[in-house]
Amino acid sequence: MWGGVATPQQEGNGEVLAKACGVDEKQFVRMIMHEYHPDIWRVIQDSLEFEMLSDEERRIIEEHRARVESVPDEGDESTVEA
Repeated sequence: MWGGVATPQQEGNGEVLAKACGVDEKQFVRMIMHEYHPDIWRVIQDSLEFEMLSDEERRIIEEHRARVESVPDEGDESTVEA
């Protein structure tokens, strides 16, 4: 059960149920797996960490990485003024 409601395990219902809950499909899968199969979910998370991100989560991470990569390290001699 998720939120007190049994979720049908029929093919194609994931997208419909995710939309009905107002969440991204990947987020919905995470919620369902965490609720129904937490041990299996931990193994999956360790294996597929980045792949299970929603498009919005992936965008945020990629933007953050781009900003971090554009900041020079303090010890980088190419940024030290003479």
